[in-house]
Amino acid sequence: MTYQTPLLSIVIAMYNEEENIEPVVQSTTTELDRHFPGDYELVIVDDGSSDNSYAASVDCAGKYPGVRICQHKENAGFGAAIRTGYAASKGQYVPLIPADGEVEVDQVVKLYKEIGPADLIISQRNRSVPFHREILTAGWSFLMKLFLGFDVKIEGIMVMRRSLLDQIGLDRITTNTGLVNIEIPMRAIKLGCDWRQTVIDTKPRLSGESKVVNLRTTLLTLWETFKLRFTITTDTRSEAPKTVVQFAEHR
Repeated sequence: MTYQTPLLSIVIAMYNEEENIEPVVQSTTTELDRHFPGDYELVIVDDGSSDNSYAASVDCAGKYPGVRICQHKENAGFGAAIRTGYAASKGQYVPLIPADGEVEVDQVVKLYKEIGPADLIISQRNRSVPFHREILTAGWSFLMKLFLGFDVKIEGIMVMRRSLLDQIGLDRITTNTGLVNIEIPMRAIKLGCDWRQTVIDTKPRLSGESKVVNLRTTLLTLWETFKLRFTITTDTRSEAPKTVVQFAEHR
């Protein structure tokens, strides 16, 4: 891109999304070119995919400007992929979108326009889901309040200033599952940041199945919730455990 420090660094974490990644990159760059021409980057993190996702993302880097790729040699989890993407990003704001097309980048633009002077803007999803998913969401919110004392509903993407991420410290982010989308706002709000909340629209994923709704991920997320409860209440720089992920970057 034209700028050394772009306005936006869009992080896209993916695992086995070979059919979805190019449509997502194409629609994302098209939309961003309308609003922020030459002032953004896409940081794609392949979290050890077992399909051809990495090769598909390399093709994207050759076709679309501003695309950078990081690769985990082994699957490390969504939270680890997000940390890798944040560490590689250079933008003033660091939003993220899923690689399945469920949240399009126009919702990032919406959040960016609404963040104003705040450091962080989080979102809830405006969507119709089956009854069992509503039960799961309600149960999740209850657990967050019960175990973490965090009574803020977060279901969608977020946009934050890079300066806030630096203040939190990537070495303090400990979760490797989707719980990372709770941990980061928790730590930010605990620091006393200026934050806002809004509602975003979502769509059905382009293809494939969710990597989140399964027993293994659910149990791992519950375990990380218990650990985070004790970590975040006693957290100091020296006590916060670090998760170091080795990754290769393709430019």
